[in-house]
Amino acid sequence: MLVTHILEENGFKPIAVNYLLTPLNRSQLKELLILLNLNAKDMVRKDDPIFIENYSKIVEQDEYLDALEKFPILMQRPVVVYKGKAIIARPPQKVLDILK
Repeated sequence: MLVTHILEENGFKPIAVNYLLTPLNRSQLKELLILLNLNAKDMVRKDDPIFIENYSKIVEQDEYLDALEKFPILMQRPVVVYKGKAIIARPPQKVLDILK
């Protein structure tokens, strides 16, 4: 994983959370959204076939949270959390922004 490599090159020892094996619950999703300064709509991968087939007509934030809880694969990634801030590290070099 390129983000992990960038972090290690900068002296960090990242802890990876496999959100597919350990999905975030609603409370954790809300906390992450606050750190990212995003709403749930912005956290969803809207081009994913699962979203298109099941959720393409949703509009409410709670519906987006429902989708993220039920199908964690819909979450934008990779997400890096550091010192009370979070960032979607795409492109991977964007992770350096959170380390400043």
